[in-house]
Order: sequence, then C-alpha cells, then structure tokens
Amino acid sequence: MVLYFIIREMMNKNNVPYYIAGTLATFTLLASGVFAAAPYIGFLAPVAALSVGLPFIIGGAVFSAVAIALSYAAVSKNKTISEKEAQLSDEKSKVEAKGKIISEKVKEISEKNTQLANQAKEIEDKDKTISEKDREIFRMKNELAATRRINASQPGDAVEIGSVNQQLTKRDFEV
Repeated sequence: MVLYFIIREMMNKNNVPYYIAGTLATFTLLASGVFAAAPYIGFLAPVAALSVGLPFIIGGAVFSAVAIALSYAAVSKNKTISEKEAQLSDEKSKVEAKGKIISEKVKEISEKNTQLANQAKEIEDKDKTISEKDREIFRMKNELAATRRINASQPGDAVEIGSVNQQLTKRDFEV
C-alpha cells in the first residue's frame, strides 16, 4: 500500500522529464566509473581500448552528479507544489460548501421575511376590521343611550330598545 502511494507520487506528469534526466545522469555516472576503472580491470580491456581521457571522465561524473541533484530538487519542489495544490483544492471545496450553505440560509431568511410580511399584513387587516367593529359598537351604544334618554323623557312613544340591545350584544360577540 505504501509502495502504491510512492509510485503514484512519482508518476506525476510534471516529474517525468526530471526522472528521465536523472536516469540518464545515473547511467553517465556509471559509465564514467567504468571508463575510470577499465585500465585496471582485465575483462574491461575492450572499454580501455576506447582510451577516454581522464578529464572527460571526471567532467562526465561531475555533470551526472549535478544533474541527479538538480533532478531531485525539481521532483521535491513539484511534490511540494502538488501538495499545496491539493490543499488549495481542499480549501476551495470547503469555501464552496460554505458558500452553498450561506446561499441556502439567505434563501431561508428571505422566505421568512416574506412570511413575516404576509403575517404583518394579515394582522393589519384584522386590526382594521376590529377598529371598524369598535366604531360600529360605539355608534350602536350611542344610539342605545339616545334611545333610552328618549324613552325616559317620553314614556308614551317607546322605541324598541330590546332589538337594538340584541344587535349590540350580537356585535360584541362577533368582535
């Protein structure tokens, strides 16, 4: 399992040129070692026959070592960059999730505001109806009081107070 993660990280497409350069540098370094040791080892006599100069062998070895070091540095930097990109992607997804939650909450709040506005309008309409009923009750009470005064002053011309009183009682129950 660990090997899988190592290989997955190694096979990043950004690292391929550096791996190729490192591999070629490694082979060059090995070849430099072979050329340097060839005159002293018997079975490498055909290689010694090529008679590659010592400065060329040392230059190839140094170049190979530098190429390997630079390849390692580039791969390490790419690994760091890929980790940062993964972290940035994770943060971006978190921000998007929070933005989604915020938009849902804003939508809920706007729905609640609409609902509250509708309830306020209903309350206002009911208050208006109640005030109209109160005015009507007040008018009927005044009529009743005026009718009682008239009846008290004129016993012979009695106005029907019972029907007005019943209407007034009925209105009180409606409110």
